[in-house]
Amino acid sequence: MSLESQLRAGGVVRFHALPEIPGQTIAKHTWRLVRILRSVWPEVPDHVLRHAECHDLDELFIGDIPAPVKREIGEDALERLFEETADYSKDIIQDATGCQCERWEKEIVSFCDRMELVIYCLSCSPSPITSRVVQRGLAYAKEHLDDV
Repeated sequence: MSLESQLRAGGVVRFHALPEIPGQTIAKHTWRLVRILRSVWPEVPDHVLRHAECHDLDELFIGDIPAPVKREIGEDALERLFEETADYSKDIIQDATGCQCERWEKEIVSFCDRMELVIYCLSCSPSPITSRVVQRGLAYAKEHLDDV
């Protein structure tokens, strides 16, 4: 993926389907994610940082699929969608980072990614939507803590 495309990807907006939550660019999200990652893992290896920096680059092409849509279409349909784009997405991230992470390293990045979501939503105006997003984010993190 070209540098120009990587920079353009930073402008993709998250939460576009939830008017109760202010939009957040991938660039802002990624900055915050990396800060959290460095806080929980001060000696984080460079290849994991590169993965964290590039984990959402594919959203330039496939967009940020809203969580309610993911839940509505179900795991099977979502799995098929990701299978169709997996090689493409994997190639984008590997091309941008020049490396691969171990599964446990990706789990740590995913945990920090979810914590960034929770922290961001807690900073928004309280609403039933933001409360639900925070609750789901915390449940995901708790469920996956044992995997890390």
